[in-house]
Amino acid sequence: MFPQPLCAVLLLTSHKYADLTDSPCERTYSDGTKLLPFPSLVKDDPSLTLSVVVPAYNEELRLPEMLDECLEYLTERRDGDHKFSFEVIVVDDGSTDATCDVVARYTQRYGADTVRCLKLSRNRGKGGAVRMGVLRARGSLILFADADGATKFPDLAKLEASIAQLCPGGRQNMEHPEEYWCSLIPLLPKGVVDLGASVAVVCGSRAHLEKDSVAHRSLFRTLLMYGFHSLVWLFTVRDVRDTQCGFKLLTRRAARIIFQNLHIERWAFDVEMLVIAQKLGIPISEVAVRWTEIDGRCFLLCYYSLNFLNGALKCACCAGSKVCVLCRLKSVRVVQALKSKVCVLCRLKSSKVCVLRRLLKCACCAGSKVCMFALVIYCTCCAGSKVTPVLSWLEMGIDLVLIWLRYRIGAWRINPSLQ
Repeated sequence: MFPQPLCAVLLLTSHKYADLTDSPCERTYSDGTKLLPFPSLVKDDPSLTLSVVVPAYNEELRLPEMLDECLEYLTERRDGDHKFSFEVIVVDDGSTDATCDVVARYTQRYGADTVRCLKLSRNRGKGGAVRMGVLRARGSLILFADADGATKFPDLAKLEASIAQLCPGGRQNMEHPEEYWCSLIPLLPKGVVDLGASVAVVCGSRAHLEKDSVAHRSLFRTLLMYGFHSLVWLFTVRDVRDTQCGFKLLTRRAARIIFQNLHIERWAFDVEMLVIAQKLGIPISEVAVRWTEIDGRCFLLCYYSLNFLNGALKCACCAGSKVCVLCRLKSVRVVQALKSKVCVLCRLKSSKVCVLRRLLKCACCAGSKVCMFALVIYCTCCAGSKVTPVLSWLEMGIDLVLIWLRYRIGAWRINPSLQ
């Protein structure tokens, strides 16, 4: 049914179970004076009502606005309800800017018990950053949200009401879900509601905004959007219309099960997360949230396009070949054309390091006078370019198919001991 060479490659190159290794420096956080150990989602009971995990990569400019809205809302709730407690974990995903310094200022202002920074030793991607943060959370409920602040934080209340409905017997008394949980489930010694055996996932959704977005998009981009949704429905998740909204709420046990089994560390982790939940019968719901387009997403599209091209090279080595194609490509120095005086992406990101050179380390053709991938980059830097969405769509489509295929042939498995 499936191409045998492809299945063989996937079986040989894929780790059946998720790789949960981390470095020693990723197990501690700073309170401003000393390093303290992070707690463990797996080993420790919840000691707070809510943990908010914010993955951040070079977000020193957009992060403050998001944190201001987040902390203002959560602090106001805590002041009005002594039973409510929270923490915010910002995961610095190997940033090259001052993202970590921005978080340190909030830690100094609100205290390390409220705001913590997890600095990763290398860039893992959004999925890897979210997983590392979730595995260090103390909350009975765990929310992850994007650092750009595209979703309005007060919409968290909608997700809480929905997750309460998914819990056993939870379709009653939904006006005050926190009070309902307290009456249904015993408190832990620290006074925190323990959802116990309850497992549930609630996804924030922009699907209700689809008609408006179609009205403002070109026909070309609209076709790409519907094509992506079709691939998601065909190969992975059929019950969630918007899998990619970065505003999702999970119970602690659901997070422990899902994120210990998560393989993907890049953009497609949302889809695999929902695939795992479906396979294990974890209830999933989708709730409409307010969402605002934030500047800066064009850079991410460019990055994802190159990430796809770089990933494609990893499958380019011919079996039995004397010279590894990928190794030969990596050994080639970046073409001189990249030494331009003005880097468009660098100017957009205000970065001291040339983003183009970093992204194109594996992109040059051996012996070629012109780097074809460099030409792709220059096209994507132009306003209105159609190259970027096409390559992004291709990356998304390939990842979706590979997620489905790896689980189908047993290259990826869910570890039963982690349930």
